[in-house]
Amino acid sequence: MKHLTLFLIIILTMISCNSNSQGKLDLYNEVLQAPKQTIESSGVMLKGGALPLNKSYTPFVVESEVLLNFQGLDVSGYIEKGKPSGTNEVILQISNTDSLVHMYILGVYQTEKSEQLIQRIEEVIGKPACTIYRSIEKRKEGDYAGKVWIDDATENAFFLERKPNSIFYGQNVMEIVLYATKKEHPFFFEYLATTPPFGLFGDFVKFKKRFDKPEDFSYTSFVEEKIAKGNEKYKNLTTY
Repeated sequence: MKHLTLFLIIILTMISCNSNSQGKLDLYNEVLQAPKQTIESSGVMLKGGALPLNKSYTPFVVESEVLLNFQGLDVSGYIEKGKPSGTNEVILQISNTDSLVHMYILGVYQTEKSEQLIQRIEEVIGKPACTIYRSIEKRKEGDYAGKVWIDDATENAFFLERKPNSIFYGQNVMEIVLYATKKEHPFFFEYLATTPPFGLFGDFVKFKKRFDKPEDFSYTSFVEEKIAKGNEKYKNLTTY
């Protein structure tokens, strides 16, 4: 009987552990278009206070580890516990109409976790559609300002802004901000593409609208067309 009791305890413990692990929501493919109710039922506390980007959406701030997860990588953390800034968080843009998450902004403030997240995105999605540099010198150094991934598997678009010299409480850290939305979103996709430092990619997004089948026109085609017309800005300040 004792052996049976011990066996049941072990089984219940394993189920509990698996349940907690599976309770985390994946920022890669489970948060965009998720209902607000699903987010809340996972045990996440939604806090107000963030500035709205559009009157049709309400922003909510989340610091919970349940949501700070990208394909198994824990991206929660802080620079100094209890301080008002420097804590990793996600800002969800939830529609006032359908109560779904239409866009999120993930802020990571530790150099090591920033590097890990960039590596994980590249492992999962692959080569970015575009990498943007602030100058030719920065490009030569490999010091990029942003990357854009268009993920066909999830139909999500990821815009990563890199800030290698942010200062928090006397510490120099590499801060990154990851913006995500659906690649066909009627508002947020172009909004993000045309926001610094992604403006060069945004020029491509606006340019390809003139085609009957814009999905067939690549960023590479856009750059080649610009070069043919004597404009080498996109060639010099981006890789693709």
